[in-house]
Amino acid sequence: MGLTFEVSGTPADGYEATGVITSDPETILVAGRASVLGSLESIAIDDPINITGQTGDMMTLVDVSGYMPSGVKMADATFDGKVSVTVNIDQTTTRIIQLDPDDIEWRNVPEGYTVELTDPEGRFNVTLTGLPARLEAIDVTQVVAVADIEDILDQQDMVGDHYHILLSYEYEGAELDVDTPNQVWFKLNST
Repeated sequence: MGLTFEVSGTPADGYEATGVITSDPETILVAGRASVLGSLESIAIDDPINITGQTGDMMTLVDVSGYMPSGVKMADATFDGKVSVTVNIDQTTTRIIQLDPDDIEWRNVPEGYTVELTDPEGRFNVTLTGLPARLEAIDVTQVVAVADIEDILDQQDMVGDHYHILLSYEYEGAELDVDTPNQVWFKLNST
């Protein structure tokens, strides 16, 4: 039977969990009624492995004997229940992409207004951070810069009639991590 593990915490700055968790052994021999085993996909070890502050792969020894579901027991008399678990943690990197002002998606524009972007006027750089493989897989044409201006009319630190906001970035519906968020300046024109 396979084993699944959970993690908690955040690695040190500049590092990220890859999502890959391996164990040795990868599977264990269990026994129980066919009706119980038939509905069981894996043994869930739900006490999370804390990866806080880690700067590389986290290896730990976990005793899985206390995680057997009701009606299931370990079936190998020579196995003591201890499993070596490795949580893969890699160093993050950066990737600079360029976006156009047309790539900004304006959300929650107040009714009766249109947005006029005043700065930047041309293409602008965005420094993404993350695991190298994930950053390399990003199709820049699918990155959306998001300007959510829901409460913008309450902004107190306007300069003249110009508002400002920090952009967030999305790719395939998920928010991207950036090194330093870009600030844009704009005007609201009544329609």
